[in-house]
Amino acid sequence: MRKVLYIFGQLTDEDVEWIRRNAQKENVASGTILIKENEPTEKLYFLIRGRFSVTSKLVEDKEIARLKSGEVVGEMSFVDSLPPSATVTALEDGIVISIDRELLIEKLEDDFEFSTHFYKAIGMFLSGRLRSTTSMLGYGKGQKLEQDATYSDEVDPNVLENLSLAGDRFTRLIDHFS
Repeated sequence: MRKVLYIFGQLTDEDVEWIRRNAQKENVASGTILIKENEPTEKLYFLIRGRFSVTSKLVEDKEIARLKSGEVVGEMSFVDSLPPSATVTALEDGIVISIDRELLIEKLEDDFEFSTHFYKAIGMFLSGRLRSTTSMLGYGKGQKLEQDATYSDEVDPNVLENLSLAGDRFTRLIDHFS
């Protein structure tokens, strides 16, 4: 599931409106590096159009993911304040919406409700990613399906509950910048 749905599903309409007022639309040319591994990032990006490659020196600069509309990049650095662990490069001309890191940090420090919603959304996404990674590594294989069991690849019911609302919020944000 795309990250923006995790995030916009936890934020309120007022939170998304703050993002809309403070974000910038950026046209991105093919080959542009949005985020460079081990170099501090100055922005959080919502990918609107285009395809983007994620590479890491830890795996000899091989592509480890391919991203498109609805993804968010740069979020991990807001959680742990460490430089990015991968490089994100535009594979084709695209469009992103960016929020300045300092402005977002100021909002997170000044607005407790926004901060709670934002960090909960990031936590839910990262938890889902960890479960998926754990599953890909082979943990939990051989499980028998049981009706009352919870499985590692299931989507959190809290995310599902807000999925339609999150999609609507993201669509309104895209429409604003179109």
